[in-house]
Amino acid sequence: MKFKPTPLFIVSIGLILFGLYMLLFVDPGEEGWGTLFTMMIGGAGIAGLVIYVIFRATFKTKVWTQAGIEIILIISVLYFGYKKNGHYEFHLPHNYRGYVLLVYGVDHAPKMKKPFYTNKIKLSIPVSGIILTSSSPNDNYINPAVFLDSTLGEIEKLPGSLKRYDLPLSSDTLKCGDNNYLFDIWIIKDKPSWSVQEDSINRLDLKFVEACTLTKK
Repeated sequence: MKFKPTPLFIVSIGLILFGLYMLLFVDPGEEGWGTLFTMMIGGAGIAGLVIYVIFRATFKTKVWTQAGIEIILIISVLYFGYKKNGHYEFHLPHNYRGYVLLVYGVDHAPKMKKPFYTNKIKLSIPVSGIILTSSSPNDNYINPAVFLDSTLGEIEKLPGSLKRYDLPLSSDTLKCGDNNYLFDIWIIKDKPSWSVQEDSINRLDLKFVEACTLTKK
């Protein structure tokens, strides 16, 4: 079995060297997440070398066949990682302020379209701010979420103090009579402060009632 520097070997060595660089020269942070990330990178490199050795023993003189299979494997892993880091892309009505409520598992609602070629799901928000879908929650698409104004672009780049805030709720279940629906919620509002009493008890309760009414149509 002769040594051949195939794509998987090169990528694996690169991962190991990058892991060593992270370990020696990059601050892991107070909670040590940097060290964990470094171990994952280095571990992936070592796993790649093991697969490389198995492939060399299997293909022997068929180095181009091995290289082709390795390229397919590398592209598949990159694509899987790309899809696992997806996000929602919400298109807001112009100058929208208020709650954005995404309710899952509503039988008569449309499914969310998950394109094969991208890692984002585009959703147009109606004036009510409530979107119903028959799809189940997808952990890949909860956070981050990108909000786009219909004419002004990404919400983070809008003029003034308009911001997107996550709402600190104790429950992620919308109770509508005998039916329970999982949901995600965000609030688009101007600063200053967010009031628990005003938003979570009064206005938010009304939004939940409106969402429950829509689920029955």
